[in-house]
Amino acid sequence: MKALVLHSTGIENLKYEDVDMPRFGPRDVLIRVRMTGITNLEWLIVNDLPYSIFTIKKPVPLNPMPHILGLEVAGTVEAVGERVMDLSVGDRVAVYEIIFDGSCDLCLQGNQQICRNQKHFGINTNGGWAEYTVVPESNAIRIPGDMSWELAASLSHSVNVAYHALNRGGVDSGKTVVVFGASGNTGMFAVQLAKLLGATVIAVTRNKEKRAWLRDLGADHVASLEDVAEVVNEATHGRMADVVINSLGNYTWKLGLEVTGSGGRVVFFGGYESLELTLNPLQSVYNREISVIGTRVGSLKEFKDLLGIYRNLKVRTWRVYKLNEWERALTETREKDGKQFIEVS
Repeated sequence: MKALVLHSTGIENLKYEDVDMPRFGPRDVLIRVRMTGITNLEWLIVNDLPYSIFTIKKPVPLNPMPHILGLEVAGTVEAVGERVMDLSVGDRVAVYEIIFDGSCDLCLQGNQQICRNQKHFGINTNGGWAEYTVVPESNAIRIPGDMSWELAASLSHSVNVAYHALNRGGVDSGKTVVVFGASGNTGMFAVQLAKLLGATVIAVTRNKEKRAWLRDLGADHVASLEDVAEVVNEATHGRMADVVINSLGNYTWKLGLEVTGSGGRVVFFGGYESLELTLNPLQSVYNREISVIGTRVGSLKEFKDLLGIYRNLKVRTWRVYKLNEWERALTETREKDGKQFIEVS
């Protein structure tokens, strides 16, 4: 089969080549990949740039090596192991990205995303930048026939990350939510999901050209980094935000605290702009009893819950590439105006 294979970090070491078909076990599912997303995490890995906690570990903990990336995957079931019970050849599926044991205390509490024995699909296993990929049956989630392949692939990471962050932030009707990085892969879904949960949504973007489509996705207000404090103050009559979603890290940390109201919550993940964080002054946090909450991808239940509301979600697709157009795709990542996808078959 054809795949994009990373032989070591650095974009010059990513190759489009023939590899063996993946083997699958008795409880595994072989998926013919239809659509796979390009996330910031993969762009940073390929270019050997700082990314998430993996930067602390050298060499980069990709397994196996050479490696096939691809966190966001949707496709059709090509074959199943003899002990697979609930999926059949031809089923349309999306991949839940945390491979979990299902038996540790955290899994039994419904927190598969922090399983004590977890593997990360596309990081600790080969991912979806290939014609075929393999996951355990528990990670292949059947999707409706009318769901677009772009949205199905986005469920794997971008949508579920945003949904989990909002849930951890306690977003519900009447809350005011500020989303930094609103035009990014997760931000565009955080805007929509916060609105569906009944919140007033203030989207923050550095690019004025993106303001129109953020309003189309449901943002009540769209602000820049320069005027967000003023916009939040006016929209809340001085109360400031109940929840702030920050995927940019230290770059917007001080500003995020500034727009958070008393008793509010700052929920953060990603941090691709900076891996270091300074809480200065500390009084700005404890005097207003602000909660600071770290999150990652959502639970398996949250992933499945999204299947009940997917018709209310839109994907801002910028471009769709073929697998052999990977070099153009990764070159254009920093200028994208929406999500990028690779259509594999």
